[in-house]
Amino acid sequence: MLKGLIMKKQLFLLAFCCLAAPLHAQLRYAGSDTVEPVVDAARTAFSRSHPNFKLTISSVGTSSGLRELCTNRAFFVGASRAIKPDETKECERAGVTPIEVPVGLDAVVLVVSSKNTFVKDLSIDDVKSIYGPQATGKLTSWKALLATFPEQRLNAVGVGIKHGTFDFFHAAIGNGKFVRSDYRDTIQHDETAKIVAADPGAIGYVPLSVAKDFASQLRIVPINFGEGPVEPSEQSIRSGKYGTLSRTTYFYVNLPALIKAGGESHEFIKDLMTNLAKYVTFANMTTLSPQQYQESAKRVGLTRPN
Repeated sequence: MLKGLIMKKQLFLLAFCCLAAPLHAQLRYAGSDTVEPVVDAARTAFSRSHPNFKLTISSVGTSSGLRELCTNRAFFVGASRAIKPDETKECERAGVTPIEVPVGLDAVVLVVSSKNTFVKDLSIDDVKSIYGPQATGKLTSWKALLATFPEQRLNAVGVGIKHGTFDFFHAAIGNGKFVRSDYRDTIQHDETAKIVAADPGAIGYVPLSVAKDFASQLRIVPINFGEGPVEPSEQSIRSGKYGTLSRTTYFYVNLPALIKAGGESHEFIKDLMTNLAKYVTFANMTTLSPQQYQESAKRVGLTRPN
């Protein structure tokens, strides 16, 4: 009898531990690979004083990341666009209220291989023509775009539909979600950069930070939004001169779940928020104003040092 009671008690404790385990689950970031470098910079810095800290990073794209947030599989996600109304409703149905934290300013830039010497600049209408569904079977060479260009095959490259950058870019150039049928979609921006670097006839779009990482292999194409070609830079992004291809990136946080997890997970997010400007700069993004970071810190229940 006593042996039976002991066994029942052991089984009860085992079941309790298993049920309680998710509360102590390892912190997980999911979402945009545009925002991932900011998280990675924060993880590197935080790990110096917390050597046992573990953070899983899963760059599955903005849409998939937000889905993970709303199903409690990730406590915080990165997004290269603002959350959509239907995504907010999906979270609310699951009892999750995402807290929005603007991260930094970014630009989506057009890139060609450093081996491409003929594309000096493009208009935003040229870009729309290159990627639009009307280009299928017609705009297959650079000469078809502009008579002075060579008879070089034109290959349009970019990330797939699960990425917020896909949504943002195609809306920004005026094509909505419609794209040519021979569009070569990639899983991540680094893949886009590598494909374009190897192909003198390819053109792709990537975040400015990625273009900088591949500076020796890629050339950024200035875009004419109506007042002459514009190079993407901190100044042109802040001033709005880089037109519709400038954007704000975001974090979305499930604060109650994060507080429940406690420990180093909460401490990491606190460090991330209080030093966000530093990590954004490290990731080659343009920082927001100090006031905006102060407001974000308050929104997640933190205060920034003076």
